[in-house]
Amino acid sequence: QHDTNQPHQQAGAEGYRRITGRGNVRRMYAFLKTVAAYQIPIWFRYVVVPGYTDSEDALTGLIRLVKNQPNVERVELLPYHTLGVHKWEMLNLSYPLEGVPTPSKEVTQKMADRLRAEGFNVVW
Repeated sequence: QHDTNQPHQQAGAEGYRRITGRGNVRRMYAFLKTVAAYQIPIWFRYVVVPGYTDSEDALTGLIRLVKNQPNVERVELLPYHTLGVHKWEMLNLSYPLEGVPTPSKEVTQKMADRLRAEGFNVVW
């Protein structure tokens, strides 16, 4: 069982850069292609961050991405939280998501419902 355990693109390479701080979305696609070729089951773990990954466009992008992966066993929605903020403060670093709230249960449920309607096994 392998787990992608990384945030996914919201709307192409720019969304990927914005969320991950990394510029090479091709590495993610290469990984997905490889695990599909070897028929390795994966779970998509998607962090729901208000204002970043909770839009209709972001969800549509996730659905397109997951639909193209025949080896996806489930999609796990992970509501954003601020439990790690103190680590940034201890390192005297500015927290890049300062002021971003946790998503409401209703928003996360709506996203889960849409993913289930597309035929995905969803947990959160």
